[in-house]
Amino acid sequence: MLSYLLRMLGFDVVMEKAAMTGGLVGDSKAHAILPQITPGLSMFLVLLSMSPCLIKIWRKPRRDNLLICVVYAYTCGYIFGWHVHEKASLHFVIPLVLAAVDSVKVAKEYYFVSIVSYYSLFPLLFEPREYPVKMIFLVLHSTAMWYGFAINFAPQTQTSVKESELKERNGCMSLCIKKKMFIAGLVGLEIYVQLIHHLVFEERLPFLPLMLISVYCSIGLMYAWLKQLSFVIEL
Repeated sequence: MLSYLLRMLGFDVVMEKAAMTGGLVGDSKAHAILPQITPGLSMFLVLLSMSPCLIKIWRKPRRDNLLICVVYAYTCGYIFGWHVHEKASLHFVIPLVLAAVDSVKVAKEYYFVSIVSYYSLFPLLFEPREYPVKMIFLVLHSTAMWYGFAINFAPQTQTSVKESELKERNGCMSLCIKKKMFIAGLVGLEIYVQLIHHLVFEERLPFLPLMLISVYCSIGLMYAWLKQLSFVIEL
């Protein structure tokens, strides 16, 4: 996209012909505009991004801090790792639910990031017969998690519950407006991918829907990484 934009603006950009195997390991091409990322640089970024949780768990080696740090470390590997596949998001989404059952704040983040992560995997199930299955499972998951967390964090009146936690439980699974808008954007994106794209472009730009899904979901997952970083800092 950047190459096409610069060429439209009059810049001389050399573009190699795309290949169907361009995404395979060992068959990646050099970037036309952006700097090339090497495995060594990727490893450095992973270790650098993991340093807050490594320092925190070293200074405060508490058992209740371990799970959040593990989830954050997995997320760093997903964000900055070398040639990471979409399926790798499950590495931090699945253990995050273990931490979500003990905290309303974490539960809200899990609910959001799980929807984004699972939707990002939709292109892997591309056959028409698989479409209703993946849609039904995502809706069932979202509904079950919503009601499950709502029951788990129902307001309590016991004196053992802190006042701040009680206020948080009263709001329970009420997401902020930004998260609601982002999830609504997933619905709009799916409508475009399934209906509008074919009506507008017919057989042209077949990879545009996949690119839009990847880019849009990456924004949500980057937000999840930053949010988990804030959890680590608060430990």
